[in-house]
Amino acid sequence: MQEGLAKAPALPPEARWHLLGPLQTNKARAALRLFRVFHAVDRERVALVLDQEARGAGIEVTAFLEINLGGEATKHGFAPAGLAAAVASLAGLGGLRIAGLMAIPPPAADPEGARPWFRRLRALRDELAARPEWSGRLTELSMGMSDDFEVAIEEGATCIRLGTALFGPRELSA
Repeated sequence: MQEGLAKAPALPPEARWHLLGPLQTNKARAALRLFRVFHAVDRERVALVLDQEARGAGIEVTAFLEINLGGEATKHGFAPAGLAAAVASLAGLGGLRIAGLMAIPPPAADPEGARPWFRRLRALRDELAARPEWSGRLTELSMGMSDDFEVAIEEGATCIRLGTALFGPRELSA
């Protein structure tokens, strides 16, 4: 979030900013000053706070529910098992529109290793979208990054994340 807020003045004000990483609930209000799409809503509390803050600001923002497909301890997100029950309360939010699901698959030796994970995310999205509370709402899939985006597109990605391909590796400060 801090990186986006620092870079925003260098770009046109009409740029539509997407937050790709996890968000702490205490930073939701600040995030809404810039970001309109949140790709990693990883728990119900984050969604509810974003919804409340967005409604308070009189705006609607878009979100993807992050799914921890591989059950990795190093990743955030909703578990695939019991997903429908875990997110049912989020279907009718007024300030936060849930557009679809997002995932980063476990590391693989080559892009093809991500394919089964992308298929699983698409299947989860389709299962959830078939439920009455989500009817017509879950149309998007945020999956695929610089190393595997082609496979992600083949498997139905509607949003891909290409930071490294476009800008090169990030320099992380110590």
